[in-house]
Amino acid sequence: MTQSTFSPQTIGQDIKDFNTLDPQRKLMVAGIVLILFVGSIFIGAYLSKGGSLGNKSDNGTVQVAPTKKPATELKIMANTSMKVGTSQVVTVELSSVPVTATDVVVSFDPDILTVADVQNGKVFPKVIQKKIDATNGTITFSASVDPANPNDIKTGTVLSFKVTAKKDAPSTLLQFAKDDTITAINGENTLGLTTGATIKVTK
Repeated sequence: MTQSTFSPQTIGQDIKDFNTLDPQRKLMVAGIVLILFVGSIFIGAYLSKGGSLGNKSDNGTVQVAPTKKPATELKIMANTSMKVGTSQVVTVELSSVPVTATDVVVSFDPDILTVADVQNGKVFPKVIQKKIDATNGTITFSASVDPANPNDIKTGTVLSFKVTAKKDAPSTLLQFAKDDTITAINGENTLGLTTGATIKVTK
């Protein structure tokens, strides 16, 4: 099997072959060559500026840097089972990214659970609002850092509240009202993942 090489003779033959093509095919070939030429210029310019299509790790696999900003996580921590007439203390935990303020709205089924005794946690020293709407089944809690010490930010327990089981249910939810719940730092909402809790109530 012979190996083809480039030479003035082969290039000349290619030009002759190109000239024998009909005008439509000539236009198609010229267009493809132009696209490849322009593309190579753009790729070369990008790589010359220090860009790369991916970073290789030690094992040779390509790793693409994440583009999402770090986000705060809120999670409702509760026992997953209760008996009618019993109570438990539920907490809302903040993790991943500490913030300077939060508005938390937790929804519950008022036919199954009674909520009381909303308490501030350790994350925010200044409570702006805390209330329970027993009719619509919501807990609203707003808090922030001390304005005199705005850099004192931390993760941990944002608030706690007591729930009492009123009647049995295969499952009832404690969940965040996502449109009304935020965590903020420098005026920017940093809230990412929110995780509610499911409770089974038995007689």
